Amino acid sequence: MTGKTEQLRRRYPTMEKYNIAIAAAGTKKALGDLLGMSRQTINLHLIWLRNGVREKRVAPSTMVCRKTNAELDAKINNIYHDNSKDKIMVYRLTDAYIPGSLGTDGLEYLRTDTAVKTIVSAWGEM
Repeated sequence: MTGKTEQLRRRYPTMEKYNIAIAAAGTKKALGDLLGMSRQTINLHLIWLRNGVREKRVAPSTMVCRKTNAELDAKINNIYHDNSKDKIMVYRLTDAYIPGSLGTDGLEYLRTDTAVKTIVSAWGEM
Protein backbone atom coordinates (compact mmCIF):
# COMPACT_ATOMS: atom_id res chain seq x y z
CA MET A 1 0.00 0.00 0.00
CA THR A 2 1.43 3.37 -0.98
CA GLY A 3 1.63 6.41 1.24
CA LYS A 4 -1.08 8.18 -0.75
CA THR A 5 -3.45 5.25 -0.37
CA GLU A 6 -2.84 5.14 3.37
CA GLN A 7 -3.40 8.88 3.58
CA LEU A 8 -6.77 8.62 1.82
CA ARG A 9 -7.85 5.71 4.00
CA ARG A 10 -7.02 7.67 7.14
CA ARG A 11 -8.67 10.91 5.98
CA TYR A 12 -11.79 9.38 4.42
CA PRO A 13 -12.47 5.99 6.03
CA THR A 14 -16.20 6.11 5.21
CA MET A 15 -18.21 6.90 2.10
CA GLU A 16 -19.87 9.80 3.97
CA LYS A 17 -16.57 11.58 4.70
CA TYR A 18 -15.43 10.91 1.14
CA ASN A 19 -18.59 12.49 -0.36
CA ILE A 20 -18.28 15.53 1.94
CA ALA A 21 -14.69 16.07 0.75
CA ILE A 22 -15.73 15.77 -2.91
CA ALA A 23 -18.60 18.23 -2.37
CA ALA A 24 -16.29 20.73 -0.63
CA ALA A 25 -13.69 20.51 -3.40
CA GLY A 26 -16.24 20.48 -6.21
CA THR A 27 -14.91 17.52 -8.23
CA LYS A 28 -12.69 14.49 -7.78
CA LYS A 29 -10.01 16.16 -9.91
CA ALA A 30 -10.13 19.26 -7.71
CA LEU A 31 -9.82 17.10 -4.57
CA GLY A 32 -6.88 15.29 -6.14
CA ASP A 33 -5.20 18.59 -6.97
CA LEU A 34 -5.69 19.84 -3.41
CA LEU A 35 -4.19 16.66 -1.96
CA GLY A 36 -1.46 16.38 -4.59
CA MET A 37 -2.84 13.10 -5.95
CA SER A 38 -4.06 11.90 -9.31
CA ARG A 39 -7.73 11.40 -10.08
CA GLN A 40 -7.01 7.68 -10.53
CA THR A 41 -5.82 7.41 -6.91
CA ILE A 42 -9.02 9.14 -5.78
CA ASN A 43 -11.12 6.75 -7.92
CA LEU A 44 -9.28 3.70 -6.54
CA HIS A 45 -10.13 4.87 -3.03
CA LEU A 46 -13.79 5.13 -4.06
CA ILE A 47 -13.68 1.55 -5.37
CA TRP A 48 -12.08 0.44 -2.11
CA LEU A 49 -14.88 2.14 -0.14
CA ARG A 50 -17.61 0.60 -2.32
CA ASN A 51 -16.20 -2.90 -2.03
CA GLY A 52 -15.65 -2.59 1.68
CA VAL A 53 -12.38 -4.44 1.20
CA ARG A 54 -9.95 -4.37 4.05
CA GLU A 55 -6.34 -5.27 3.59
CA LYS A 56 -5.47 -8.80 4.61
CA ARG A 57 -2.07 -9.46 6.08
CA VAL A 58 -0.60 -12.68 4.78
CA ALA A 59 2.30 -14.36 6.47
CA PRO A 60 5.32 -14.60 4.19
CA SER A 61 5.97 -18.05 2.82
CA THR A 62 9.21 -19.61 1.79
CA MET A 63 9.70 -21.57 -1.37
CA VAL A 64 12.60 -23.58 0.02
CA CYS A 65 12.31 -27.34 -0.38
CA ARG A 66 14.23 -29.07 2.35
CA LYS A 67 13.88 -32.59 0.90
CA THR A 68 16.37 -34.36 -1.31
CA ASN A 69 15.44 -35.66 -4.76
CA ALA A 70 15.38 -39.23 -3.44
CA GLU A 71 13.00 -38.27 -0.62
CA LEU A 72 10.68 -36.53 -3.08
CA ASP A 73 10.70 -39.57 -5.39
CA ALA A 74 9.95 -41.87 -2.47
CA LYS A 75 7.02 -39.68 -1.40
CA ILE A 76 5.60 -39.59 -4.94
CA ASN A 77 6.00 -43.36 -5.28
CA ASN A 78 4.27 -43.83 -1.94
CA ILE A 79 1.35 -41.61 -3.01
CA TYR A 80 0.90 -43.17 -6.44
CA HIS A 81 1.80 -46.75 -5.44
CA ASP A 82 4.88 -47.47 -7.51
CA ASN A 83 4.31 -50.80 -9.26
CA SER A 84 7.93 -51.40 -10.22
CA LYS A 85 8.02 -54.77 -8.41
CA ASP A 86 4.79 -56.14 -9.88
CA LYS A 87 4.73 -59.23 -12.05
CA ILE A 88 3.64 -58.83 -15.66
CA MET A 89 2.02 -61.76 -17.41
CA VAL A 90 2.99 -61.93 -21.10
CA TYR A 91 0.56 -63.55 -23.56
CA ARG A 92 0.43 -64.06 -27.32
CA LEU A 93 -2.69 -63.70 -29.43
CA THR A 94 -3.96 -66.86 -31.13
CA ASP A 95 -6.48 -67.36 -33.91
CA ALA A 96 -9.15 -68.12 -31.30
CA TYR A 97 -8.87 -64.61 -29.80
CA ILE A 98 -12.05 -62.54 -30.05
CA PRO A 99 -11.58 -58.77 -29.56
CA GLY A 100 -13.39 -57.51 -26.47
CA SER A 101 -13.40 -60.92 -24.74
CA LEU A 102 -12.73 -61.09 -21.03
CA GLY A 103 -10.08 -63.19 -19.36
CA THR A 104 -7.43 -65.15 -21.22
CA ASP A 105 -9.65 -66.79 -23.85
CA GLY A 106 -7.74 -66.97 -27.11
CA LEU A 107 -4.44 -66.00 -25.49
CA GLU A 108 -1.38 -68.22 -25.10
CA TYR A 109 0.72 -67.75 -21.96
CA LEU A 110 4.41 -67.09 -22.70
CA ARG A 111 6.15 -65.90 -19.52
CA THR A 112 6.04 -63.73 -16.41
CA ASP A 113 8.22 -60.61 -16.33
CA THR A 114 8.97 -58.07 -13.66
CA ALA A 115 7.93 -54.51 -14.24
CA VAL A 116 10.72 -52.20 -15.25
CA LYS A 117 10.74 -48.49 -14.56
CA THR A 118 10.42 -46.59 -17.80
CA ILE A 119 11.37 -43.14 -16.52
CA VAL A 120 14.18 -41.72 -14.46
CA SER A 121 13.66 -39.56 -11.40
CA ALA A 122 11.25 -36.72 -12.08
CA TRP A 123 13.79 -34.42 -10.42
CA GLY A 124 16.78 -35.52 -12.49
CA GLU A 125 20.16 -36.43 -11.18
CA MET A 126 22.27 -33.49 -10.09
